[in-house]
Amino acid sequence: MNGIYDLKIGDEVYPLKFGMHAIAALEQRTAKGGVSLDTTEGYAKFLSDLMYCGMYGNSVRNDIAIRPYSECMDLFELLATQDDAADQYSAMTKCYFESIADIRDKKEVKEDTDKKKAK
Repeated sequence: MNGIYDLKIGDEVYPLKFGMHAIAALEQRTAKGGVSLDTTEGYAKFLSDLMYCGMYGNSVRNDIAIRPYSECMDLFELLATQDDAADQYSAMTKCYFESIADIRDKKEVKEDTDKKKAK
């Protein structure tokens, strides 16, 4: 998994990158907001924050301007009107969690390699 998901809204494609920057940003946003996935509002907040952080990660990775959160919210609401919204939310979330696992696996391999070198 490369942590990249191409979000399609209308005729536009918005690349999301779930690397370390995006993961850290999402953890900060969800911790600050006290997001609860038990409510529709909480789940929507998580998904919109996830989308924003993926856009943020892509911007950092490619050294391009970071979109304002308000623009992301407009896109999130537009996505909600599409027939494939649930599939895209699911794929975006899956990409995020696979990216976390991939980063964790790479870290563990590096730690094992460092331990072997130290011996």
